[in-house]
Amino acid sequence: MGLFDLMSWNRRAVSVPATQQDEKCPRENAPVTLHDIEILRQRLTTVRTENRNLRHQCEVRGKQQKASNEKIKELDQALLRVDRELESQRRSEIQKVDELTRALHQAREEQRKALIVDKAKTEQHDHLLRQAREEASRSAKCHQEELNKLYNKLNTLQCGQANLGDDQIIDRMRSLNQNLESWVKVNFKDITKQISSTGLHGNGFPSTASQQRACVQVYITSLVYGYIFLPYQVGLDDKPCGHVLSWVEASVAGACSDTVRHTWRMATSVAMEAASRDSCEAIYANVINWVEGQFGILSSTSAESRRRQLREFLGRCAEFRIALNQHKQTFFFYCSPGGTEFCPKAMTFGGGDGQPEGKVRCSLWPAIVRRGDKNVIDILEPELVWTMH
Repeated sequence: MGLFDLMSWNRRAVSVPATQQDEKCPRENAPVTLHDIEILRQRLTTVRTENRNLRHQCEVRGKQQKASNEKIKELDQALLRVDRELESQRRSEIQKVDELTRALHQAREEQRKALIVDKAKTEQHDHLLRQAREEASRSAKCHQEELNKLYNKLNTLQCGQANLGDDQIIDRMRSLNQNLESWVKVNFKDITKQISSTGLHGNGFPSTASQQRACVQVYITSLVYGYIFLPYQVGLDDKPCGHVLSWVEASVAGACSDTVRHTWRMATSVAMEAASRDSCEAIYANVINWVEGQFGILSSTSAESRRRQLREFLGRCAEFRIALNQHKQTFFFYCSPGGTEFCPKAMTFGGGDGQPEGKVRCSLWPAIVRRGDKNVIDILEPELVWTMH
């Protein structure tokens, strides 16, 4: 029993009425003795001791709790520091990963661009290499052709040139005409869609497709005849060069044998061919420009292709003319002017407004004539003409 319980018990004992105490507890009315007081003192001491013990235990437990709280606080702080360090490390790792990712992406992009640049450079180098090979091949081909020409000329000067026979001359003349007709048909197959029905020269001519293509052929033939077939030497003006050379040849023929005359003609032709190469190229360029300026807009093909084909055709015409210049016999070409009466012996009907009988409207391809001894004229290939009523 504690001190408070004892005091409460004493108060209850004092507050009980005397009559009831006398009746129920006769001994409680007895006086308090020293023994009782001693017992109470002992109990009070015991209670105080227990109270001190409890208070001490509480203090000990409080100190322990405080120490535990301090340790918990320290652990919390340590845990917080560790958490912060881990968070800082995590952020640092994330930043490093992001930097590495960006660096990897940048490296891939730079590598991709470098591959594109390298591919473009490789393609460019391949293109330049192919172009260089093609140019080298063309140069080698041209060089070989030039060497062959020089060897042929040297052989001609040393041994004499094998003259073309009549059949060979006729075949080459017809072949050139066929080349020109083919060039006109290929490059002006749609010409009727681009020329009005009133024609180029009035009076309804040319109006049909054949008339329009004939007009192109006539124009080119007139240029070939005037600048390649007619002059004494291709690339040289007849005034005065051609006339002078013609006069010298006549003098040689009158004073020397046919062999000497032929040797002079051949040597002069070879020398003039080498000297007039640049002027020949200028003539080819002018002819091509004139044809393009007159009919280029009416063609259905590319200008580059037309120009290249026409240049090759003009070169073959010049080679044929030079070969005839080096022949033992004398040849010349002839184109009839418009309005000339059609002559079956000297002309071939190549088309027209009606029957072959009539007058010549234009010359489609010149005749080739051989002048023999005593100026005897022999027509090897008649003129191809377009007639009219």
